[in-house]
Amino acid sequence: MTAFQAPETKSAEVAAAYDELARAFSAFKDTNETRLAEIETRLSPDPLAEEKLARIGDALDQAQRRIDRIALDARRPALAAAEPRDPAVAEHKAAFQTYVRTGEAAGLKRLEAKALSAGSGPDGGYLVPDTVEREVLRRLAAISPIRAVASVRTISGGLYKRAFSTAGPTTGWVGETGARPQTAASTLAELSYPPMELYA
Repeated sequence: MTAFQAPETKSAEVAAAYDELARAFSAFKDTNETRLAEIETRLSPDPLAEEKLARIGDALDQAQRRIDRIALDARRPALAAAEPRDPAVAEHKAAFQTYVRTGEAAGLKRLEAKALSAGSGPDGGYLVPDTVEREVLRRLAAISPIRAVASVRTISGGLYKRAFSTAGPTTGWVGETGARPQTAASTLAELSYPPMELYA
């Protein structure tokens, strides 16, 4: 019995094992009663009855061992999840197992053409845990000139907006008690950065 059998299959197997045990016990009881009756009348047991009784005793032992095995298997935790029903998941699992066991990466390379989605865990989002991502970004900052000066901004919408000054305020020097003419304020503008992904 495997760990992936359906519950109805297990219950059918248990019922069959109990039926077999009941039939063997009934045959054992009938044969033993016949043997005891022969012993009482002849004062010696019949060798054929003794042999039949031994065979039935073996059948009882086998049926009991089968029931014990079924009970043990039912209490044993499953070693792995059920096989995936999605053909794409099953295909990837088979290719990955082939790579791990033999080092043959052709199956995985064939699957690399399919798109990954960073927004969904099962579709590729699990591939970069936070600790790995931090290490990758640290190394990129060390080897890339733009990464050394760039920063990361977390945004909640689909657009990052930033105000910047196109012209500073007008300034000038004046004495402590001198007249201060009115100055022009700084001129502001807005830059918008839509989030995108770099691909290769």
